[in-house]
Amino acid sequence: MASSFPQYLMEASSRAVDDIINCDFQHAFLLCDSLKKEFPTDPLPSILKLSAMGMRDIDCEKTIDSAGFINEFLVSQELIRSFEQKNGITSYGLMLDGLSKAMHAAFFLRQKAYFDVLHNGVDAIKLLKKAKELDSTNADADFFLGLYDYGKSELKKKLWMVLFWYPGSKKEGIEKLKNCSKNASLTRIAAKLSLSDIYIQEKKPGLSEAIISELENQYKNSRFVLWAKVKYLESVKNYDSTAAVYEKLSMQYALIPEGKQNFFATRNRMAHMLKLAGKNQSAAEVCKSLLDDQQFDQYREIKKDTRKLLENLDNGKS
Repeated sequence: MASSFPQYLMEASSRAVDDIINCDFQHAFLLCDSLKKEFPTDPLPSILKLSAMGMRDIDCEKTIDSAGFINEFLVSQELIRSFEQKNGITSYGLMLDGLSKAMHAAFFLRQKAYFDVLHNGVDAIKLLKKAKELDSTNADADFFLGLYDYGKSELKKKLWMVLFWYPGSKKEGIEKLKNCSKNASLTRIAAKLSLSDIYIQEKKPGLSEAIISELENQYKNSRFVLWAKVKYLESVKNYDSTAAVYEKLSMQYALIPEGKQNFFATRNRMAHMLKLAGKNQSAAEVCKSLLDDQQFDQYREIKKDTRKLLENLDNGKS
């Protein structure tokens, strides 16, 4: 664990991170609000809540509470300034400031507001580099630094375009993420998920499989882990198992009010995988069930693709 991380928040922050990875966002919000009352001068609970809000958006691939996210970001920034005035410049404070600004940049990247992305993205990298300089054991600072070095962000969100000029190699980025995955307090699991994705990109699926097997045992209800697993299975062309994971994802999204788009998207991907597995009849049945759903009309691109897939299945096309 990073020496700059406060011991008095270690256990509680770990529980909040577990809630976020397990997609139990409401429980994470309640825990973070409780921690904010218990530790009103420490910025960490606000940073954890900001992370929960951002990860919820990523999970559902939509912005759920824009005003709430911006407000929490401003709260975190005010707490960080007060923390610095009281404690001076510390690796811990710089790391929290860097993480807060990096999450803010990622939020605006999803909305294609590139000016806001650039401003806070540049600041985030500078802050995290300085945090690392002040405390070389602060592994949490390595998370975004490693992602920038490698050139890709975890969970399908690309941040590299913000700082495409930032020096660093893929090898250096991977090493930073490996250090983060072993020693970080807040970002250890996120680093592992990132490495799983990176190893697939680097044509090293065996390393990805090892990470996923470990995380599956620890986070049985995590959609983030399921997304990592589906990427791995598809990369090794195990289409039958890939379809089964997409089905599991679709069943989870069906239970979430904000998850309707991902419900249709994962069912669509399930049908594609069944077709690749040679199960054309099952694939056609999934397509027909989607096309019969009146709510599917709201998602034109997915519906168009599903209709085309069904036509190909009916015509015996590959």
